Amino acid sequence: MTNDSKQYFSDLVAQFEEFLFSELKHFLHTGNHPEELYEPMYYALSQGGKRLRPCFAVAASRIFGKEMQCIWFTATALELFHNFTLIHDDVMDHSDMRHGAPSVVAKYGLSAAILSGDAMFALAFHLLTEAQKGLSSEVKSEVTQAFSQMSVAIMEGQQYDINFQSRSDTSLSDYIHMIRLKTAELLATALKMGALIGGATPQAADLLYQSGIQIGLAFQLRDDHLDVYGSTDVFGKPIGGDIAENKQTWLLLSAKEKSAALSDKALEKALTCNNREEKIERVKAIYDQFHLADEIDAEIATYTHQALLLLGEVERIFPVDKEALAALKDLYNRLASRAF
Repeated sequence: MTNDSKQYFSDLVAQFEEFLFSELKHFLHTGNHPEELYEPMYYALSQGGKRLRPCFAVAASRIFGKEMQCIWFTATALELFHNFTLIHDDVMDHSDMRHGAPSVVAKYGLSAAILSGDAMFALAFHLLTEAQKGLSSEVKSEVTQAFSQMSVAIMEGQQYDINFQSRSDTSLSDYIHMIRLKTAELLATALKMGALIGGATPQAADLLYQSGIQIGLAFQLRDDHLDVYGSTDVFGKPIGGDIAENKQTWLLLSAKEKSAALSDKALEKALTCNNREEKIERVKAIYDQFHLADEIDAEIATYTHQALLLLGEVERIFPVDKEALAALKDLYNRLASRAF
């Protein structure tokens, strides 16, 4: 199924991008809208990305055998919202690069990044209203509530992430809660919204949502892993950035716990090193000493397994399109290894 599912999602991405950019041209190629507002938006959306959130939404609708035209507006709303969060993340993190290219804030400046990001947020909600045409009032309410709750959850997750940078008592459970809000929630909500639009019962949509939370956690932990053990070509930005910035990640928090248990000060000293490359090398050596690459792989495998079990539960209880569900299962496995 792997090659078939790769083609399945490759075709889905192509369909989505055709729809996405046809919608954006209404703002970019007329004299009725300020180019300075929409050009950074178009730039952000043109820099690539895996289009996971829109793919999740459309795939979920297909699992239940009902792909309404409005799902493409939902998918676009999710992608706009996701890119809004990335633009503002780069502002807050002072990041110059995104997807191997200058970030929006680096290319267009702070004011443009903030305003264009805000516009993407507003347009996401505008497109969500377009996505509700033809839906029952009950489904409209469920979809709107899911999107609104997700929006607040992501803001909370971002605030926790900021808070953690000035705290010395952050635990692994704190971190998992934060990435659940900041990363997993959007993936899970994309599945839930797509399922509801596709005709799923609330119970079926919730099972997909829960599976999305699990695979979202696996996805973020793989991100933590790749920042230390990956390559710039795959990761899209310089390796070791999290270590250089003392960013709280699963690897660093695990190393802190293990170091504290041994009363070992080596990690504490390594984190104060002023030479970037030396600091990364010293901290990575401590991760290796504690075999944290293997441990995080095991955590990723556990979350992925739970996600797949939940998809299996959907298949067991509800009538589904087995081909669409099999493609999503395969995508989960590839996301966990970042082979997507």
